[in-house]
Amino acid sequence: MNWTSLPNLEHLNLVSCNLTGSIPEEIGTLSKLTNLYLSRNNLEGLIPASIGQLTNLTWLDLSSNRLSGPIPSSIGQLATYLDHSSNRLSGPIPSSIGQLTTLLYPDLSSNRLSGPIPSPIGQLTTLTNLDLSSN
Repeated sequence: MNWTSLPNLEHLNLVSCNLTGSIPEEIGTLSKLTNLYLSRNNLEGLIPASIGQLTNLTWLDLSSNRLSGPIPSSIGQLATYLDHSSNRLSGPIPSSIGQLTTLLYPDLSSNRLSGPIPSPIGQLTTLTNLDLSSN
C-alpha cells in the first residue's frame, strides 16, 4: 500500500483483518494520524522506529500480534493509550516511555520483556494503570 497517498488520514482501524507481514516503515509518513489500531492480526517483525514520527498519535494498539524485538526508543514521543500486549517483544522497556507525559494506560503485558522498570515511569503523574504482567 502507498501510505504517502493518505496524508490526511487521522484514524486507521485494521483490527482483526488477518494482516500478515510486518508493519511498514512508511507508516511514519501518516503525520496526522491520531489513532492506530492494528491489533488481533498476524503481524510479525519489529515495530518500525518511524512510528515515533507520529507525534499526533493518542492511541496506539498493536496488541495480539507476533511482533518481536525491542520496543523502539522513539515510542517516547507518542500516545496517551499504549497497548503492545500479547506479542513477542523482548528486551528492556525503553526509558523514553517516561517522556509520555500524558500516558494513562500502558499495557505491555504478555511479552518477553526483561530488566528493571525504568525509573522515569515513576514521574508519569497522569498514569492510572500500568500492566507489565506475564513478562
